[in-house]
Parts: sequence; C-alpha cells; structure tokens
Amino acid sequence: MKVPQRLIRAILVILGIALFAVNIALIRKNRDLTTRLNAKFGSLMAAPGTSLPPLRGARADGQDIIVGWDGKHDSLVMVFSVSCEFCEQNWPRWSSLVGKIDREQVNPVLVDITGRVTEGFLLVHKIQGLPLVQHVDPGFITTYDVLFVPETILVDPNGRVIKVWAGILQPQDEADILRMCHDQVSHKA
Repeated sequence: MKVPQRLIRAILVILGIALFAVNIALIRKNRDLTTRLNAKFGSLMAAPGTSLPPLRGARADGQDIIVGWDGKHDSLVMVFSVSCEFCEQNWPRWSSLVGKIDREQVNPVLVDITGRVTEGFLLVHKIQGLPLVQHVDPGFITTYDVLFVPETILVDPNGRVIKVWAGILQPQDEADILRMCHDQVSHKA
C-alpha cells in the first residue's frame, strides 16, 4: 500500500508546527525560571557588609588549613568544583585576575567544595602557589551563602563581604573586581 505524498507532507507540517510550538513554550519557561532564579539569587548570596568567619578546611595533603582575615589585606575568594563546567569556563578569567591583582594588597584564595583538586588540575589552570581550601567545613556552604559555583567573593581585611559575583565572570566583572581591589587599596593608604 502506497501512502499518498500529500498525507506525508501534511503529517510533516503538523509535526513541524508542533515542535515549533513546544520549542517556543520551552524558551518562555526557561526565561521565566531564569528571571525567578535571578530574583532569588541576589537575595540569597552573602550581602555586602556581611561578616564572614575564616575559611576552614583541609589542604590536599590532609593538613588542616584556616585562611583568616589579617586586618591588612583584602581577599579574593574563588569558590569552585572540579567537575563544574561553568567553573571550567571561569578559570581563564580567574587566572587573569590572579595575574593582575596586587598580591601585596589582595590575597587570592581558592575553595574547592569537592575536595578533588589534583596537582595536575592546578598546573593546567596556572594557579599553583595559592592558598587552597579543600574538604571545607560543612558550615561553609550555609555561612557563606554559596548556592552555586563558580562564585567569586571580594572580602575586606576584616572579613566583611565587599561584593559577590555568582556564575561565570564576564569581562565587565573582571574590570569591576580589579577596580574595586584598586579602590580598596587607595582607601587604605
């Protein structure tokens, strides 16, 4: 039995229209969810001025590590997971920031929430020699209001949040961080 070409075309047109309608509905749903998430996201992150306790955890070798606020230097805290694709996209920006900030005024600190960083990972991302907190204290996630990774937190010398950038840093974010680090140094002088 031969199927008429008109019937096949009609079925294909109907399927095409149905797929188009479903696609439009998914795009709208995605925008709605993104809008709602962004609305909640800003209110759930550590607010500027929030005092944060020192970072506690362990180094890769298992030794305890505490990264505290020294009263003299700002800290740029970069929170990530080794298995996070968005963190992977953020590494070039973080590496650039670490290379550009005045390390005598701003301490860069890495926080791996998975505890799975290897020496090879550090070499690939050109971030050797920075304080790395792994196996973080379980209270870290709630105390620091870390909802998603990557997250970049600028902290003043006394442990107060200056600003939080959640997600992948954009070029303007990098410029803002460098400016804020510079401004903070100028205010201390």
